[in-house]
Amino acid sequence: MTDLYLLLQKIKARPEMYVGGAAPLRDLENLIQGYELALNNHNIHESGNYFNQQFAEFLAATLGWPVNRGWARAFEEKLEKPKLLKGFFDQLELFSQNNRG
Repeated sequence: MTDLYLLLQKIKARPEMYVGGAAPLRDLENLIQGYELALNNHNIHESGNYFNQQFAEFLAATLGWPVNRGWARAFEEKLEKPKLLKGFFDQLELFSQNNRG
């Protein structure tokens, strides 16, 4: 896996394999934080660098959501649990379009 977006597409296809807990978006945010840490520790530069920060800033700018507790908590505060993953992937698509050309 050489790109965070490829990993996120795999998660989208089968989320229960990756984030099946009681708080799936917090699990996903933590998974991405680990991914970012690994990239930074190995001096690898790709789309996953600073994703959590940039995605949170995107949500704050486009939706006006408070993200001071992280983007996962912002989704939890704004959406019902059954809509969390769909809401995340919908916003990810918009974020991706704005940041990847």
